[in-house]
Amino acid sequence: MDLIRFAKLTVGKLDNITLQTVSKSDLSSFLAWVHGDLNATDLSVVRNEYDQRMRLIPCPAPLEILASDQRVAGAYLSCLPGNLAMLGAVRADSDRQSLGSLAIKSLIGQLRDTMPGCQIQATVNQPDHQSGQMIASAGFRLLTTVEQWWIDPNLIDSPVRGGSARGKVNSSLNQRNEARYTSSKTRVSESTKMSWRPAHELSRRSFLRLFQETLEDTLDCPELSQLRSIDQSIDSFLLGRKLRQCRLWQVAWLNRRPVGCLLLSRHGQGVAELVYMGLAASQRGRGLGPQMILRAKEMAAALGVSTLVLAVDIRNAPALRIYQQAGFQLHRSLQVYWL
Repeated sequence: MDLIRFAKLTVGKLDNITLQTVSKSDLSSFLAWVHGDLNATDLSVVRNEYDQRMRLIPCPAPLEILASDQRVAGAYLSCLPGNLAMLGAVRADSDRQSLGSLAIKSLIGQLRDTMPGCQIQATVNQPDHQSGQMIASAGFRLLTTVEQWWIDPNLIDSPVRGGSARGKVNSSLNQRNEARYTSSKTRVSESTKMSWRPAHELSRRSFLRLFQETLEDTLDCPELSQLRSIDQSIDSFLLGRKLRQCRLWQVAWLNRRPVGCLLLSRHGQGVAELVYMGLAASQRGRGLGPQMILRAKEMAAALGVSTLVLAVDIRNAPALRIYQQAGFQLHRSLQVYWL
């Protein structure tokens, strides 16, 4: 009741306000409403991801706010291993943004009761100022902006053994990028030529040690690496799996020691994601980044997907330069919030 009184005070005179959980029978219509800009295909991906996460770690049910029996605001969370939750989306009618913040605050209150100390992250399309304002009003702070880049991984000259390079480079831009990238590969000396092995060949302890080395002085959301332990960070990537189950995770070796890692994930609709690419701080500045990106493209091509996507902090200029030179193109910008 305190939350409802808060809503009336902040929104003005609103009659018949109801704050309630979204029933299972209404979940599909709620997700379609809260993600009003998504097409049916993307909405199906969102629903599947939400269902998978709820099976992994139950989270408070989505909340909606009704005014005179009409949905005017709503939000939902999903939980991940590693004591992390994600704000899936928030929406409110244009004149009732405080109700959107109210829905977020109520969800956070429920989450704190069951998962004390859980950290919550939210990402918002950069042009979506309304969602950003509601998230900030709910207590989140803006950390940074990340850019999402993508490429057709089949536009490579040497796929991984067992795969096939489908498709051809159609644009002159991609031709120039690939030519420049190929020429850079030919200059790789034997002393800096990486080899690759599955990540599960390392013990969890050894892999965590390598992962920690790659996070040293990172330029990708460094605030997050300071807020979370190594175990929490890797658990949020593992999503309840064992290391041996992550067949798309690879470790880069140089001079008989592990120096970096690639974490890939396959999604529906012909998409693979480079979830994480990291190189030990001691190995940076040696021109190894392009080799890692080429390996990721080869792996994605071998999977037969048509799109390889990744996200990078706009402050990470070295990584942005590598992705651009490898032929990636900017898809969209996202603001990252943290609570």
